[in-house]
Amino acid sequence: DMNQSEIETRPIRLIAGASPFCETFFNNARAEKDDLLGDLNAGWTVGKRLLQHERQSQTGASLGGGGSQRKSLRDMAEKYVGLDSQGKLTDSDLRSRLADHMMEAQSHSLTIARIIAESRGSAKVSAAASILKNSAAQVTQQRSELLLEILGNQGLGWEGDEYTAEELATVRTWLGGKAVSIYGGSFEIQNNIIAKNILGLPENTQRG
Repeated sequence: DMNQSEIETRPIRLIAGASPFCETFFNNARAEKDDLLGDLNAGWTVGKRLLQHERQSQTGASLGGGGSQRKSLRDMAEKYVGLDSQGKLTDSDLRSRLADHMMEAQSHSLTIARIIAESRGSAKVSAAASILKNSAAQVTQQRSELLLEILGNQGLGWEGDEYTAEELATVRTWLGGKAVSIYGGSFEIQNNIIAKNILGLPENTQRG
């Protein structure tokens, strides 16, 4: 029960300026029998399912989100980089990397759709959530990096009248996005789950 006096929470202010979560301290807190989820001493089974749900929620929002993200990138590039006489971005290297990212985002979106279709009606904990978690982290961070590059000098601001609200939000999103590959289980943890539960690779038994 989070309302009992033995539990203390302290908001954590992140680099992007927000405080979406807290430190939590349990000072002789009690868990009542009525609050038990699942069977006694089977908490890890419940925990794994909760972790899977958390990772699935971090895999890229709605399936239709890819299209709006691609449009946003394209519009921002047209606005800040400009088009040539043929209607193409003047920066050919950026144009190529934007195309690569858009294909990556679309592949991620289609993979989400496929895994959701395959998992309908199944309560089994799937390691596929780890694949999607890592894929989402890569796509999200890559998009933020591209947006910041597109903004140029306007992507250097933290505050001030010389920057628009959209520009400042882009910078803060980029900063906050650094945590995407850490929270919900780090990139390395997800790779370990993929190696063990999907690829069937043996655990590392070497000793230092």
